[in-house]
Amino acid sequence: MPPAHFVTSDWVGIGLGLLVLTLAVVLARILPPLRVLVAPFYDATRIYFRLLAISLPMLVIGGLLIAWLLGQQVSSEILRTMIPAIVVVLGWFVTFIFQEDRRITERREDQRDLQIALHAEIQTYVDTFEAYDIEELRQSLDRDVVEQGEAFSPFITVEREPIIFLKLSGELHRLPAHQVNIAVVFYTRLQDMRGFAQELNSTQFIALPIARRKLAYSDYYAVREYVAQSARIALQEFAAPKAGPRPDEASR
Repeated sequence: MPPAHFVTSDWVGIGLGLLVLTLAVVLARILPPLRVLVAPFYDATRIYFRLLAISLPMLVIGGLLIAWLLGQQVSSEILRTMIPAIVVVLGWFVTFIFQEDRRITERREDQRDLQIALHAEIQTYVDTFEAYDIEELRQSLDRDVVEQGEAFSPFITVEREPIIFLKLSGELHRLPAHQVNIAVVFYTRLQDMRGFAQELNSTQFIALPIARRKLAYSDYYAVREYVAQSARIALQEFAAPKAGPRPDEASR
């Protein structure tokens, strides 16, 4: 087969075939009726797009180099040497890109898992904080101190230990630096508040005069309000990132 005929027919046919296949997959992912049909093959279509995005530039470069060599009327011995060498080199590039793409994807998935876990735990703290109005607690404190005097000794609830954060603390380096900072700031303040609450429930503290205890209770409410603000900031930062539709969602 003459080189010119090979370039103008076979390569054009391969390119048109890839174009038609790509358009079919794109339409299947966009049009609602077709999305239902391809839902069981969601992972396959996603992998195809990744494969196409990585391999297509190398296929184009390789095709152009081979077409250029065929058009130079070089000897068949040189062609038999150069074409396999081009294919091997491009294969190395494609393999390297796939490995880097896989590493980046795995890191992104690890980050997403951490963000979802921290978001879920922080959400529980935010719900607890929002269940109580700080101003009402302060007014209740003033009223109870006046009514009960030295006999006033409320039990301060200690927030539960951040189990998820403590378990995942060794994995925080997988998160972006600013998210690590936000997580550490919130959980450090939370631990300080928990320690403060434990001190307020101690027998040594209850033995203090009511005037000093009232100041400490007021300070605790201020700290609680401050921690609640940090929790809302962290909750917004670790909001579960949006992911592509899963097969069971594509049919909805």
